[in-house]
Amino acid sequence: PIITLDTLHLFPESYQYYDTVKNHFHLQKNDDNLELIITKPVGRDGKTSIASVEDFDRIYGANYWKEQPAKYTEVTKTTPLKNAMNQHQIQMWITGRRRSQGGDRSFMDVLEFEPYKTMIDDNHANNVDADDNDPFHPSKGRWKLNPLAYWNYQQVWAYIRQYNIPYNPLYDRGYTSLGDVMTTNLPQAASANGENFVGVDADALERSGRFVGLNRTECGLHAHIEKITRQKQEA
Repeated sequence: PIITLDTLHLFPESYQYYDTVKNHFHLQKNDDNLELIITKPVGRDGKTSIASVEDFDRIYGANYWKEQPAKYTEVTKTTPLKNAMNQHQIQMWITGRRRSQGGDRSFMDVLEFEPYKTMIDDNHANNVDADDNDPFHPSKGRWKLNPLAYWNYQQVWAYIRQYNIPYNPLYDRGYTSLGDVMTTNLPQAASANGENFVGVDADALERSGRFVGLNRTECGLHAHIEKITRQKQEA
């Protein structure tokens, strides 16, 4: 399946884009070939989905994203993704992350193995018979494939234009990376549709409009502190 995370705090254009993608690629619920799964934030039990912003604010408060950013990521992204992958018994997931996006992503490998101990407590490990002689056994973690690791911003947009892939209309308004409404801004130098930034490196500024006011470059979904620290020391 294709899994995307609805935090309930996305731009209206992002919700419209869900429908665009489903129609363009003929993604139907419970389709045997390909299914688009849109997760929702979870309640305090870590399982029950929250359907509306009003319900989210009632449970966690309207400023939870600012007061508890790590916990906010946990209930809106990490735990819903974990639940979906467990439900579908995912042993490898594929991302669109790139090294050229900078920050922690600068050190990523094309193929990574995520031990469960580096992720939020994952019950999937308890459902698979362990093999102490195999460090990559499914009981110990999941594989993550990053096929675009060595692409840059212009290459991504060249591919989108060449194959007429639908994209979020906010990119036509200068946005270069999208997340929640309250923490997403235009980049330091805006450019539409992957055209060159004026006098600057597009990749360097691509995510400069993300996590506004939070003093961070990642939400935490892909952060693996121990691995990143080790790679920086070896660089």
